[in-house]
Amino acid sequence: MVQKALSIILAASRPLTVSEMNVAVNIDHTSRSIHDLDLEDEEDFKTRLRSWCGLFISVYHGKIYFLHQTAREFLLADLASPTTVPSELRWHHSIATRHAHTVLAELCVLYLNFFNSDVNLPTDANREVGHSVDSHAFLDYSAKSWGDHFRQAAIIDDATIVPFALRICDPDLKSYSTWFIIY
Repeated sequence: MVQKALSIILAASRPLTVSEMNVAVNIDHTSRSIHDLDLEDEEDFKTRLRSWCGLFISVYHGKIYFLHQTAREFLLADLASPTTVPSELRWHHSIATRHAHTVLAELCVLYLNFFNSDVNLPTDANREVGHSVDSHAFLDYSAKSWGDHFRQAAIIDDATIVPFALRICDPDLKSYSTWFIIY
């Protein structure tokens, strides 16, 4: 979970909110709906995130940031010098930019696939009973950013995420209209 959280922060096109991060780190390939996620209360999640990431991150006005630019530089493998990194510094240059974008592309695409189920779709009928697009914490970010992360990840044709990405691009499926209207 630590590497997943740090990868998300590294690749995110903007600082994510605590709620967005809570959803993002809980998505995996077995998740089929938002109801499958083990979401925590925001304060509990913020505490857990801080225990995972330590002094690498800070939460300011509900958004998650690296404490300093040097934290990003420390983690990014793309910035590694050709010298060998001592094994005791296992986080030093441990995350490649492409890998971080792959993590976030997969999370966004899997999340958007949740909207192929009637229970998750923010339709007018659902809004009447108190649901709205805004109530889905990771929807706005996923809708606006999945394509950019997918491109920067340089995902290959036989990657396991490709069928999921094709589904959200099918105009006959609900997930397409859900994200495309926001995009």
